[in-house]
Amino acid sequence: MIVAFDPASGRILGAHEQSGDEDAYIDLLRQHGQDGVRLGIDGQLYYVKGGAIVPRPDAGIALDRTDITLPETVTLSGVKKGATVRITGPSARHEAEATGRDIDLSFALPGTYEIQVDAFPYLDTVFRVSVSA
Repeated sequence: MIVAFDPASGRILGAHEQSGDEDAYIDLLRQHGQDGVRLGIDGQLYYVKGGAIVPRPDAGIALDRTDITLPETVTLSGVKKGATVRITGPSARHEAEATGRDIDLSFALPGTYEIQVDAFPYLDTVFRVSVSA
């Protein structure tokens, strides 16, 4: 198996079973601005750092609670500057870049909301908040 990755960030782009010449496939990746290594791994859990495949570290993000009643809020803490925060739910589909400060979230309608934080190379973090009236 060949793991294709972005040499600038180390983000794993995909894993490919290669029945032919693996060296030729890696050369092809390099011609297109990517790189490749031989190994079978989950690209969501690992990345390439200094030419070695290493586990993505935990982001250390916390949500103060997952069940609230309107108009209460929740606080997302430990979000790294530059992380992408996505919120989806009954009244929201929002995406923003984090500033590195805690984020207070409020919701307009009852329902279940999903909060996803992507702060590569840290592991993606997902929370679900249940909001009742």
